[in-house]
Amino acid sequence: MADSIVNTAYSTHIVTITAQIGNATKVVEKLTIVGRDNTESPKLNATAEVINAVTFNNRVTVKHRNDSTAEGYNVTVAIYLPTVLKFVNVSAATNSSYDVATMSSGNGVVLKASRPVYW
Repeated sequence: MADSIVNTAYSTHIVTITAQIGNATKVVEKLTIVGRDNTESPKLNATAEVINAVTFNNRVTVKHRNDSTAEGYNVTVAIYLPTVLKFVNVSAATNSSYDVATMSSGNGVVLKASRPVYW
């Protein structure tokens, strides 16, 4: 539970687990205290995949590495294009949220996550 910005050190949460076997139901609640030691660090990978080489359509994916221990916050991805290409537009994938800014040179784009990057 320590992977969320709102979970500060020593914040408490109640975790409830319910199990049902036949007609019997068992509910267990446990108080959980978030432990933080200030060594948490988001580790993200950005990959680009060419979808159509003729029109240079591509897909950029940003996701956590296996050794990531915190959410990504204020994540920015800059995509630079060769000077012979000009950036035209960007479309959002499902469940993505970002702000777009075109580079002043016109041959690139900057994507800034509008919310933290979670697992």
